[in-house]
Amino acid sequence: MAAGNPPSVRRVTGKPNINVYNQVSGGTSTAFYAGDLVKLDANGFLVIATTAAILGIAQIQSPGNTTTEVPVDVIFPDGSLFAARLGSGTCAVTDYGEICDFTFTVGAHTIATNGTNDSVCIRNLDAIGVGTTELVSFKTGALQGATGF
Repeated sequence: MAAGNPPSVRRVTGKPNINVYNQVSGGTSTAFYAGDLVKLDANGFLVIATTAAILGIAQIQSPGNTTTEVPVDVIFPDGSLFAARLGSGTCAVTDYGEICDFTFTVGAHTIATNGTNDSVCIRNLDAIGVGTTELVSFKTGALQGATGF
C-alpha cells in the first residue's frame, strides 16, 4: 500500500491463495504497492492489473527487480468477497448488484459502479450514505486465475 494509505483491495472472506511471481523486467519499486491488483504480462511477470485482466492482490510493494519473488493472493471465482474503495460519492443501496469497474491507480485503486467489466457490488461495508467502501465479488471473465492464464 502507498505510504499512509489503506490497501487498495483486501480479502474479506475466503481462503487466501498465495503464489509467488517475479516483477516485470525494468519495473520500479513503485510499479505497484501491497494491496494493489496485479496481473501477469505476456512473459509471465507481474505488472499492475488492467480492466478484465486481474490475477490477484500483491502482498508486498514491487521490489524493482526480477529476482525478488512477490507473493500474490490469486483471486479465483470461488465466491470470496473483497473490500474496495469507491472512487467518488458514497455507497448506496442502489449500488448492490451493479457491475463495478476498477481504476488501476498505483497505491489507490478505486471502483465505479455502473461498469461492465471487473466485479459485482455485493453490499456497503460502511453506513449507507456515508461510507466509501464496497464489498465486491470478482467476475469470472475478469480473472486470469479463472482462465488458467
